Amino acid sequence: MRNAVLCRLVVLVAVLVTGGGAARSLELGPLHPEAETVLARLADTDAFAGAAIVERPAKGLPGVRALTVGEPNGEDVSAQLLVRGRALIGLRLEVPLLPSADPGLYAFADLAPLLEPALAGLAHDEDVAGREAVKRWAGEIGLESWMRPRYGAYRLERRVGGTLFVFEGVPLERFWISASRAPETLHPVLDDLQPHVPAAERAAAAPALTAVERGEYGEARRLAGPHAEAGAGWALLVMADYGEPIGPGRAMSSAINNMLEKSADTGFAPAQYVLGQPESNFAERRLTEAAKAGYGPALALKARRFYRGGRAEDPAARCDELVALQGNAMAQLRTVYRYAEGGGAADTAYFWGRVTLETFGEAASFTVERYILHTLDVLSDRLAPAVMAKLDADAADWSPKSFDELKPKYEALGCLE
Repeated sequence: MRNAVLCRLVVLVAVLVTGGGAARSLELGPLHPEAETVLARLADTDAFAGAAIVERPAKGLPGVRALTVGEPNGEDVSAQLLVRGRALIGLRLEVPLLPSADPGLYAFADLAPLLEPALAGLAHDEDVAGREAVKRWAGEIGLESWMRPRYGAYRLERRVGGTLFVFEGVPLERFWISASRAPETLHPVLDDLQPHVPAAERAAAAPALTAVERGEYGEARRLAGPHAEAGAGWALLVMADYGEPIGPGRAMSSAINNMLEKSADTGFAPAQYVLGQPESNFAERRLTEAAKAGYGPALALKARRFYRGGRAEDPAARCDELVALQGNAMAQLRTVYRYAEGGGAADTAYFWGRVTLETFGEAASFTVERYILHTLDVLSDRLAPAVMAKLDADAADWSPKSFDELKPKYEALGCLE
């Protein structure tokens, strides 16, 4: 059966050799193997044995085809490949949690080294095999972790070599694992945390934060530990998430909270943001501290709390749009939604959709497909080609503004109160 399925996979890929160009603004580079190599590996796993294949144009990505392997029904493991010609430019696996996520997770763990050869050189913990370590990345999706400051909870990003791995989840249901060629400038942990590390400590912080970004948690602990003992805010935050305190549950929680408090007391905005997420007066004070330091996720969370309706004309949404101008992806997603679904202009929604696609830097994840590419596909039926071409060019030229540039507007609107 597997050989028959594999033959069909290769025939389907051969149809795509005449594929066209790239997305209008986001440059989607190829992953390491060609598409048929990955399809052959999938066909050789128990999770995908005998799976059916469906081919269609990829929404919002001209010249790109989507190959769906299996049935994405929330109950069975499935995969989607984004293909341009013979080149694989994105891969996503959908993994149900019940009755067990292991078949999908091990399929990914076995496939990942084919996608990114640099995975073979990771410094995993001594007691964890490489296959298990990569599988464990998915287990980090949760509200308690600070490693998703760009997007909020239930999304985890890891960059290894030139590949961006994204883990997203729906609590108690399923999650998605995607892989894309990472833009040279995209470093999800460093990009968010390094700007808030004091200049004198950045050289010391970079190796530890890079280790976290690569999923090398033992290495991150080794590098951050001495700096945490010396009271460095960035290192205390790393140790709060990956330091593995010993003791009963309540003692461990207390130790983690103490590290977060000490980190926040140093003025490290990302730690202030973590402590500011609950709804309480104390948390709001911490969140405001982080927002006044210009930390995008804190500004985005405060802005979201200012309004509830999601309408484009909502005056309280103006703070959120400032955060979008600063380059925060979650604020940009909400801006796309407000204009596409909340009574706004289609051209504004399309422009922000293209900008947000650039901010995410990938096109394979569930978030990008569901909330950006799908929206762009719908909007393309409402706009003339010449209008979209102009908006594409405007989005490609767009760049975020700094907090210092936007601060007077934040203050005038009361966004920092």
